[in-house]
Amino acid sequence: MPRVPCKCGKDFATEAGLKQHLRRRYCKYRPEVGDQPASEDANKCTYCPRSFNTHAGLRQHVRLAHPDEYNNELERVADEIGKDKDSSRWSDAELIAMAKHEIKYKGHFINRHLHSIFPFRTQEAIKSRRLKADYKELILSLITEGTVARDVEEELEEEAAAVINIEPNNGGNRCERCGGRIGGGSGSGDSGADNRASRGVDPRRGLVGSGFSANIATDHH
Repeated sequence: MPRVPCKCGKDFATEAGLKQHLRRRYCKYRPEVGDQPASEDANKCTYCPRSFNTHAGLRQHVRLAHPDEYNNELERVADEIGKDKDSSRWSDAELIAMAKHEIKYKGHFINRHLHSIFPFRTQEAIKSRRLKADYKELILSLITEGTVARDVEEELEEEAAAVINIEPNNGGNRCERCGGRIGGGSGSGDSGADNRASRGVDPRRGLVGSGFSANIATDHH
């Protein structure tokens, strides 16, 4: 069975093989240019006057002859891919976690702070996501439901308990009127009246006639 030749010198067993060969752009005689070799202007280097028959040859040239420019091109492509990924692949758990951190944070430069917690997200991606309506609704929902408020309250209580050690006052509190103690134990019921009586002074002296009755003076506790 005769083989199917190509003008570049190669031949193939079938027409389909020839068409596949031409589609891969390896051949100088692609259908879009008829019987003429592909124009080298289509694969001209942007960094020097050289041009190539194929795009693969051009890329190989740029990689070897212009490594800095080649790496810059790769970084630009990676940045574009990263932006698309950041904008479309935020999980619900990730958004909730970021929203909670945002509500708790009271400092400045919130995007920088969130980036330190989520380093795999760029500050620009975080800023862009925070501006979306669904994220703002999530923030409002968490505040309204009190999910974060309860967490913050518990943290504040724990911090306060660690800093301020309040012990019970077994002696009770002192009365502002008579100087006696209120709420103490059974053995600590010394009042101002008892102190005055022990000194031979009428316990009601100084109270009656000063806006207090005798009963009020002795029974106000």
